[in-house]
Amino acid sequence: FYPTSASANVVNTGTAQTLFSDDYAGTTRPQSVTWDIGAIEYVAPTPPPPPNAAPSVVAGPDKAVTLPALVDLDGFASDDGLPVGSTLILTWTMVSGPGGVTFGSPAAALTTASFTVSGVYTLRLSATDGQFVTNDDVVIIVSNPPPQQVVPTIIITIQGGNATVKSCDINGSCSEVTI
Repeated sequence: FYPTSASANVVNTGTAQTLFSDDYAGTTRPQSVTWDIGAIEYVAPTPPPPPNAAPSVVAGPDKAVTLPALVDLDGFASDDGLPVGSTLILTWTMVSGPGGVTFGSPAAALTTASFTVSGVYTLRLSATDGQFVTNDDVVIIVSNPPPQQVVPTIIITIQGGNATVKSCDINGSCSEVTI
C-alpha cells in the first residue's frame, strides 16, 4: 500500500490501477494491470457539525405617532437553522408603557401595534431557536392629538329690514349687534 498523502487513510479495495505512477512522496511505483496498489482512495474524516448560533433580531427603528395610534412594526429575525429540526419562534411584547398595547400579529416580525394612551412605550421582539433567545427593543412615542382649533363664527340674520350680526370668538364668547 502506498499512501497518497502523509495523513491519508489507506484503503485497499482490491482494484487494479494502471494510471497511477507516483505516490505522495514522489516515489514512482510500478504500473500494470497485475499490480493492485490499493492506496489511491482517501476517506476524509467527517467534520463535526457547526455549533448553534443565537438568532439575530432587529426590532426596527424607534417611531413617534399621534393618537389614535396604529404603528407598523418593522422587525426582522434570522437563524442558522440549528439545532437541526428547530423552528424560529418570534414574539412581540410590551416592556414598559403607561397603557396597554395590542399587536396585530404578535408572532410575526412585521406587524402592527395600537395604543389608546399617550406616553413612551418600549416594545420587545424576541426570537428563540429552542436553545437560545435573543431580544431587541424599539421605543414608540405616542402623543395626544393637537387641540382642535375653533374658528370664530359670524351669523347674519336679516328680518323685516333689520340685520342682526352675531359673532363668537374662539373662546365661545358671543356678541350681537342689530343694524
